[in-house]
Amino acid sequence: GRLQLLAAVRLVVAAQQASDELLEFSGACDALGFLNGMRFQKEGSTASGAPYFKALQAEKYIYWDPSCAGSAAGTGRWIIDGDKPSLTASKDLDGDGNCYYHARIDSADSTQ
Repeated sequence: GRLQLLAAVRLVVAAQQASDELLEFSGACDALGFLNGMRFQKEGSTASGAPYFKALQAEKYIYWDPSCAGSAAGTGRWIIDGDKPSLTASKDLDGDGNCYYHARIDSADSTQ
């Protein structure tokens, strides 16, 4: 659920200073159980300067997006998604014009 994602996001923030640190996701609800045990490693930064992470054995990503649908009034959030985030876009980092992803936690701050 969302509380587990919040815990994962806190790990992301703690790890952004250590680019070689691995994050392991746990505590997903039954519908998202495939995320449990998935390990993520920092891969780089997006245009906002926020770090993004890629799963080691799957095409899954954790990243911060200030507006997942691309609107000016969007809500910032940390996202777990199957789409790699754009490194040049300022919002709607997966380019789908919608907010489709596996999980998220709202956060206006790309550093926590």
